[in-house]
Amino acid sequence: MTPKEKRIIERDLETLFSTKAFIIPATIEVWKSLGFFHPQVRTENGALPLSPVGIAALRRLTGIIQKLPELRDSCSSKEIAVQVHESYEGWIKQLLQPDGREFVDGVRELCLQS
Repeated sequence: MTPKEKRIIERDLETLFSTKAFIIPATIEVWKSLGFFHPQVRTENGALPLSPVGIAALRRLTGIIQKLPELRDSCSSKEIAVQVHESYEGWIKQLLQPDGREFVDGVRELCLQS
Protein backbone atom coordinates (compact mmCIF):
# COMPACT_ATOMS: atom_id res chain seq x y z
CA MET A 1 0.00 0.00 0.00
CA THR A 2 1.35 3.41 -0.95
CA PRO A 3 1.71 6.30 1.51
CA LYS A 4 -1.02 8.14 -0.40
CA GLU A 5 -3.43 5.20 -0.01
CA LYS A 6 -2.65 5.09 3.72
CA ARG A 7 -3.52 8.79 4.01
CA ILE A 8 -6.74 8.25 2.07
CA ILE A 9 -7.72 5.40 4.40
CA GLU A 10 -7.08 7.50 7.50
CA ARG A 11 -9.04 10.44 6.08
CA ASP A 12 -11.96 8.24 5.02
CA LEU A 13 -12.10 6.58 8.43
CA GLU A 14 -12.24 10.03 10.04
CA THR A 15 -15.19 10.83 7.78
CA LEU A 16 -16.97 7.53 8.40
CA PHE A 17 -16.78 7.99 12.16
CA SER A 18 -18.21 11.51 12.06
CA THR A 19 -21.70 12.88 11.54
CA LYS A 20 -20.77 13.73 7.93
CA ALA A 21 -21.16 10.04 7.07
CA PHE A 22 -24.87 9.97 7.89
CA ILE A 23 -28.09 11.67 6.88
CA ILE A 24 -29.39 13.10 10.13
CA PRO A 25 -32.16 13.24 11.20
CA ALA A 26 -33.26 9.93 9.70
CA THR A 27 -37.00 10.55 9.81
CA ILE A 28 -39.67 8.46 8.12
CA GLU A 29 -39.89 11.10 5.38
CA VAL A 30 -36.15 10.88 4.77
CA TRP A 31 -36.28 7.08 4.53
CA LYS A 32 -39.23 7.26 2.10
CA SER A 33 -37.38 9.70 -0.13
CA LEU A 34 -34.20 7.61 -0.12
CA GLY A 35 -35.85 4.31 -0.95
CA PHE A 36 -35.58 0.81 0.43
CA PHE A 37 -32.16 -0.03 -1.03
CA HIS A 38 -30.26 3.05 0.11
CA PRO A 39 -26.92 2.18 1.82
CA GLN A 40 -27.21 2.21 5.58
CA VAL A 41 -25.40 1.25 8.75
CA ARG A 42 -27.17 -0.80 11.39
CA THR A 43 -26.43 0.35 14.92
CA GLU A 44 -27.62 -0.71 18.35
CA ASN A 45 -30.25 2.03 18.10
CA GLY A 46 -31.51 1.22 14.60
CA ALA A 47 -30.30 1.99 11.11
CA LEU A 48 -28.80 5.23 9.83
CA PRO A 49 -28.74 6.11 6.12
CA LEU A 50 -25.31 6.92 4.74
CA SER A 51 -24.77 10.33 3.19
CA PRO A 52 -23.18 10.69 -0.25
CA VAL A 53 -19.92 11.54 1.56
CA GLY A 54 -20.14 8.34 3.65
CA ILE A 55 -20.93 6.21 0.60
CA ALA A 56 -17.95 7.67 -1.29
CA ALA A 57 -15.62 7.02 1.67
CA LEU A 58 -16.71 3.37 1.89
CA ARG A 59 -16.22 2.93 -1.85
CA ARG A 60 -12.70 4.38 -1.72
CA LEU A 61 -11.78 2.13 1.21
CA THR A 62 -13.16 -0.88 -0.62
CA GLY A 63 -11.25 0.00 -3.79
CA ILE A 64 -7.95 0.31 -1.94
CA ILE A 65 -8.46 -2.93 -0.01
CA GLN A 66 -9.40 -4.78 -3.21
CA LYS A 67 -5.94 -3.97 -4.58
CA LEU A 68 -4.16 -5.91 -1.82
CA PRO A 69 -2.35 -8.79 -3.59
CA GLU A 70 -3.38 -11.46 -1.10
CA LEU A 71 -7.06 -10.55 -1.49
CA ARG A 72 -7.10 -9.89 -5.21
CA ASP A 73 -6.43 -13.55 -5.97
CA SER A 74 -8.57 -15.13 -3.24
CA CYS A 75 -11.72 -13.01 -2.89
CA SER A 76 -14.24 -11.45 -5.22
CA SER A 77 -14.86 -7.72 -5.24
CA LYS A 78 -18.31 -8.33 -3.80
CA GLU A 79 -16.94 -10.38 -0.89
CA ILE A 80 -14.46 -7.63 -0.05
CA ALA A 81 -17.13 -4.92 -0.26
CA VAL A 82 -19.42 -6.88 2.07
CA GLN A 83 -16.57 -7.42 4.53
CA VAL A 84 -15.66 -3.71 4.52
CA HIS A 85 -19.27 -2.75 5.26
CA GLU A 86 -19.69 -5.40 7.97
CA SER A 87 -16.40 -4.41 9.59
CA TYR A 88 -17.46 -0.77 9.58
CA GLU A 89 -20.78 -1.67 11.22
CA GLY A 90 -18.94 -3.75 13.81
CA TRP A 91 -16.72 -0.83 14.80
CA ILE A 92 -19.73 1.50 14.95
CA LYS A 93 -21.61 -0.93 17.21
CA GLN A 94 -18.61 -1.13 19.54
CA LEU A 95 -18.47 2.68 19.62
CA LEU A 96 -14.80 2.50 18.63
CA GLN A 97 -12.84 4.11 15.82
CA PRO A 98 -9.96 2.06 14.40
CA ASP A 99 -6.87 3.48 12.80
CA GLY A 100 -6.16 2.59 9.19
CA ARG A 101 -4.00 -0.42 9.94
CA GLU A 102 -6.51 -1.91 12.39
CA PHE A 103 -9.34 -1.53 9.90
CA VAL A 104 -7.48 -2.92 6.89
CA ASP A 105 -5.93 -5.81 8.86
CA GLY A 106 -9.35 -6.74 10.27
CA VAL A 107 -10.95 -6.78 6.83
CA ARG A 108 -8.02 -8.73 5.40
CA GLU A 109 -8.25 -11.40 8.10
CA LEU A 110 -12.01 -11.78 7.71
CA CYS A 111 -11.73 -12.07 3.93
CA LEU A 112 -9.00 -14.69 4.11
CA GLN A 113 -11.01 -16.73 6.63
CA SER A 114 -14.05 -17.01 4.37
